[in-house]
Amino acid sequence: MKQEKPAFSRSAKTDLIRKFVQRYPVLQPSAFEALAAILDAGREWGTTLDRNLDAYGLSQGRYFVLLFLFYQEMEGAESSSPSKIADGLSVTRPTITWLLDGLERDGFLQRRNDSTDRRALTICLTDKGRQFLDDFMPAQAVRINTAMANLTVEERGTLVSLLGKSGLTLSPPPE
Repeated sequence: MKQEKPAFSRSAKTDLIRKFVQRYPVLQPSAFEALAAILDAGREWGTTLDRNLDAYGLSQGRYFVLLFLFYQEMEGAESSSPSKIADGLSVTRPTITWLLDGLERDGFLQRRNDSTDRRALTICLTDKGRQFLDDFMPAQAVRINTAMANLTVEERGTLVSLLGKSGLTLSPPPE
């Protein structure tokens, strides 16, 4: 697999950070650099995931719906509601409807009428959806292990802790 060159060299990134700090003195260079590294890693991982899902005709959104349903099954739930899936994935109801439409059309999941409420729908994986996960996840696990191979178990724990501690949310600045 051909690796793409980074958009900026290390020296170009350092120069860019310096210019941003000159223009916006309130910006802390190490904070800017840390966030840029997180975004770069996320973008790289997303690109790799897209490439691997493309072979199955799936997007990340559709993949995460399947993972959510599979997790629900592992927790003992035979099905889930569209609103529970939307809330679990932090997406809007229209987005979930669109994702579910495509997954149902392609045979990865099935919509059923709720046995206790005729107005409600339940969503469940089909055998094809489970088979996709059984086929895809072992190679995905290898990719995850490879991505983290240069970190010790302790360093991985520290990474998770630091990311949690950073509170990477986009809240409005204080007034």
